[in-house]
Amino acid sequence: MVRGRFCAVLTISLAGLAIVGAPVAGADIIYNSITRDISTSGSASFNTQNDSFNVSDTGPSSTGPWSSIFSESATVGAGAGAPDIVAWALGDVSQDSDLGSFGFFGSGALDIVAGTALGSLEGVSANAHGKSEFEVDFTLTSGILADFSASHSVLESGAAAPLGVIQLQGPGIDYAINNDTLNLTDILLLPGDYHFEAWVSGSADDLPGEYGGGSFVVGSYSFDLSLASVPEPSTMILLGIGTLALAARRKFKKAA
Repeated sequence: MVRGRFCAVLTISLAGLAIVGAPVAGADIIYNSITRDISTSGSASFNTQNDSFNVSDTGPSSTGPWSSIFSESATVGAGAGAPDIVAWALGDVSQDSDLGSFGFFGSGALDIVAGTALGSLEGVSANAHGKSEFEVDFTLTSGILADFSASHSVLESGAAAPLGVIQLQGPGIDYAINNDTLNLTDILLLPGDYHFEAWVSGSADDLPGEYGGGSFVVGSYSFDLSLASVPEPSTMILLGIGTLALAARRKFKKAA
């Protein structure tokens, strides 16, 4: 009788686990603000000649994909025996990004150039600027496991100034990289408010001097924050009880 009663208890417990232990909490993320934009501007001048560009694009402040790219240029020529082009400015910027209940991912790039062929020519100048930016503030309503990967790179030459970072801040964490990579798996993000930003920007100017010259900034970034699901605490307890019950049942059979 004891043996049959023990098996019956195990059977009822396991059946209950099969029903109660099935639900798993999904990733619960609330987006409070979303900023996605790219821009570039530049000019090339020589005496009274001037060529310039100034463009920008802003993505939606809602979830979903967004993609934008600019490839702009400005040039000025001297003629009359001088080089055909004496000043130039180039600006290439882009971004691809997506946000949803799964988390968010994206990438961006920047390539700006400014220069002059003959720096001794009076009135010759060139400059270029650009930026690609992704920023989001969000709230997690429960603890969530996540995989987080990021890559950031900036390179400059001449009279140029690059800037940029990838940063994730929240309860108990603060990851930040510049000219580096980061790969994290199964990190626990606690409930609370978070801030994330990824961007590159830069400015470039012509080089002073008799022979002129060019400057450039090249930058890129990519990121992926993938949210997984975490079992509810009650489910974890029941799963633990189920494991113990199975172990006890196997031990009882061997003893019998």
